[in-house]
Amino acid sequence: MRAGSIAADVRLMSFRSLTVSALRELSPRTIVTPAIRNGFDAVEVARRLEAARYGGVLVVGVEPRLDSEVVARDVRDSCPSVRCTFYTYPAVGAEAVSGMSARGALHD
Repeated sequence: MRAGSIAADVRLMSFRSLTVSALRELSPRTIVTPAIRNGFDAVEVARRLEAARYGGVLVVGVEPRLDSEVVARDVRDSCPSVRCTFYTYPAVGAEAVSGMSARGALHD
């Protein structure tokens, strides 16, 4: 997905654009991130939020193949001042994923 606004109160941003100045300008109440993505992970996101003294909530989506307790512990131990919540994506069969990818519904 490309960065930009998808609704009046929802904004898509790249990890690279998640800066202290952007956080201060946008002042989001909630930030949603995957636990692991190409080029970054939730710990790195939480570190940026902690450096910016972010006061909102970080929501971390955890893939079923990962141990959500380990992910939660890593993020909380690394950045104890960041309020976090975690959820596990529902498992999706390979057939459904490949079908969605072929239609372009899944993007990085």
